[in-house]
Amino acid sequence: KTYNVTEIGANAFYNCDTVRTVNIPSSVKKIDYSAFQNCDNLTSAVIPSSVTSIGSSAFSSTGISSVYIYKGVSSIGYGAFSDCPNLTSITVESGNSKYATYNGVLYAKDMSTIISCPGGYSGSLNLSGLGVKEIGGNAFMGCEKLTSITLPNTIQSIDIQAFRDSGIRSISI
Repeated sequence: KTYNVTEIGANAFYNCDTVRTVNIPSSVKKIDYSAFQNCDNLTSAVIPSSVTSIGSSAFSSTGISSVYIYKGVSSIGYGAFSDCPNLTSITVESGNSKYATYNGVLYAKDMSTIISCPGGYSGSLNLSGLGVKEIGGNAFMGCEKLTSITLPNTIQSIDIQAFRDSGIRSISI
């Protein structure tokens, strides 16, 4: 039997520790907020090119190690990939009109906003010269291996819980 699931609803698999891998069908266009949040044992999630929207905290607090954002994704909620200690890189397909990555960190296309730093990012991060104006909500949440960050003089706002549960010991503004 074939199912044409178009959306994975809010909290659909929230806190399901038994989920280890997810192969989302190509019929899905939206992954709603907290859909897989707190699935601690989730290590692999294949997000198809059909997905255009990923909700806030959709994959937060999971064990995923990499994320690939296709060019059709036009909406990513705050904290979608926050607090994922095994996540070392976020990649955006060339041609995406809304998002970009630089050194594995997810930004708005124009680099004005940091959307998400992978939880497994370690060492220091220098944002000088990138034109970053805003640190998005939960952008560095759970980045326990990130020890220091240098913010540029272009920074205008730091959103809700941007550095929550991070390992940052030094911030230069």
